[in-house]
Amino acid sequence: MNQTAGYKKHRIKNVVEISELVSIHYFEYSRDYKYHGEQHDFWEIMYADVGKAIVTCGDAEHLLSRGELIFLPPNQFHNIRADELRPSNVFIISFGVKSDIMPLLAGRVFLLSSEMRRLIRSIVQEGRLAFELPMRDHSLLQERDDGLFGGQQMIRMRLEELMIQIVRQELAQTSEGQSDVLSLKSRFDNQIAGAVMALLKDHIHGNLTIQEITQSLGYGKTYLSAVFMRVYGMSIMSYYAQLKIEEAKYLIRENTMSVAEISELLGFSSPQHFSKQFRQLVKMSPKQYETSVKETWGTSRS
Repeated sequence: MNQTAGYKKHRIKNVVEISELVSIHYFEYSRDYKYHGEQHDFWEIMYADVGKAIVTCGDAEHLLSRGELIFLPPNQFHNIRADELRPSNVFIISFGVKSDIMPLLAGRVFLLSSEMRRLIRSIVQEGRLAFELPMRDHSLLQERDDGLFGGQQMIRMRLEELMIQIVRQELAQTSEGQSDVLSLKSRFDNQIAGAVMALLKDHIHGNLTIQEITQSLGYGKTYLSAVFMRVYGMSIMSYYAQLKIEEAKYLIRENTMSVAEISELLGFSSPQHFSKQFRQLVKMSPKQYETSVKETWGTSRS
């Protein structure tokens, strides 16, 4: 007996289809960085992960603040520069895509939700696992010999999901009676996690304990930890340590303080403890990082 009788296969409609990856970059710019610009026959996304960056696309200039993303269409001249106030971290990915929605996105800036930011972080992580990054040759992605199974497909799926989520958000905001695609619970989670994040940032120069956070916000440790993990994808103290090290990298690139001074400012018990934490997260010592910045951007300590 034919067990499939009466069933009809439904072909899935692909509203966004990434056909190829061209480049993946995660740049840590000095505050005076300027790129001369380029144009090419594929799409590109620029996302301000930390700090601010100024992007020129055609005749328009856009200020990207943290959490904002811009879609750069093919064959349009564009460039990027830091805002000259602080260093910035910018994620850039270029790709070929088949979709009727792209005109809706071209040259526009979008503020990403926490869910979308998680997709960006996942793309960065999968990119590092699938390819030799940073790219040695600007024009050619090199696959890693030890890359995880399905890594490139994961990048494609995350990128397609990101674009679909952005379009859904755009459609929801322009539809009558629908100004937010997030559920009430998600919005509340974001509010609580955001309050924790604000405390972490306010105490980046110093120290803050979980107990102090719970006392300040009036929520239990287990609840706060679960909400923060749900929104940001890591524990509170791990994120706090990451914030401190990112601030340390800024200060090193600003070129005005010694490693010992940075260690003290950020509340580490000793320069040795700071260097150990820095090496764990950056995979190089503070001194090695300083040297790499000089070699990359031609800066020197005055």
